[in-house]
Amino acid sequence: KNKNVKITKGALTSQLKVVTKNTIEAKEEEKGVKKYDDIFFDIGTGKYIFTKGKSVFKHVKQNAFSMLPPHIAEVTLNRAPKVLAEYNPRTKEKRYTSDDDLECYNTFKPSKYVENRTKAYKGNIPHNIDFLIKHLIKDEKTRSVLINNLANHLQYGTSIHTGWIFSGIGGAGKSVFMDLVFKLFGSHNSQKSKLTNFTGDKVKGLPEKLIGYVDESADSKVMYEVVENLKTIIGNESYSSRALNVNEIDVKNFTMFFFTVNSFGFKLSSDDRRMNIIECNVKLAKVVDNIPNFLKDLDNEIQAFADYLLNYDVDRTLITKIVDTEFRREMITNN
Repeated sequence: KNKNVKITKGALTSQLKVVTKNTIEAKEEEKGVKKYDDIFFDIGTGKYIFTKGKSVFKHVKQNAFSMLPPHIAEVTLNRAPKVLAEYNPRTKEKRYTSDDDLECYNTFKPSKYVENRTKAYKGNIPHNIDFLIKHLIKDEKTRSVLINNLANHLQYGTSIHTGWIFSGIGGAGKSVFMDLVFKLFGSHNSQKSKLTNFTGDKVKGLPEKLIGYVDESADSKVMYEVVENLKTIIGNESYSSRALNVNEIDVKNFTMFFFTVNSFGFKLSSDDRRMNIIECNVKLAKVVDNIPNFLKDLDNEIQAFADYLLNYDVDRTLITKIVDTEFRREMITNN
């Protein structure tokens, strides 16, 4: 279709490349759509990073070519800027220079509620979300510390030096609250894990996640091991992690940990400084007439809740705060 190109038998290979290139470019221009916006080469993993809008896709080199037209695969991939890709919720910049003078590309993507924030929001916690939090957490000081820590985590992405344990009967609304937290921070920034992720000599941890959640009951021996391992992770800015068939790496700690259990199986030492414990012993169905409508109302309030937290005046001294409640003292005494 290109009248400027005359294909002969002797020049078939080189001319076909020109025809292919021109045809693909014409089609892309006609559609007004590109397969990607930028391509980077991650020196940390040896993978290419493809970006499209606000999305990031990582591909190993041999798979990368299948995504692109041939002329782009041959030229662009070889010229892709070399960067160190890292998940960094502590900065809004997509590209920056690290303290080690490395060119970095930030793969972190905030939730849609953070991206659509209202900067001048001056309201209170939305009604139904406030009701759910007060239903689960009767102690006012504990509620204040939790709200402060959620606001700090959403605003700054800094390490939270305490874990949160919601203990009580099934149906109290613990999982409803965690579903709310997952949506608030983004499901791509959250992970539900098994207890086995936190047992053994080398804890797998949750790299590149803002929220870690375990919903599982277990015998006291397993829970004790989990708590001891999590204390090490929660209290540090980074930790060693080893996934299956992957060498041990040093992982930055951005995760705020939550546990929900139907019966308290944790063994706490009297000098514990990491775990806030909440007792939840009233079923949500006893105080809410229509659960499906209540869940819809919660979803409709997430944006306002995000705006509230993003405009919250964070007290950084409360990040390490452990609230001394009667229930917490009982758990230490009984173990």
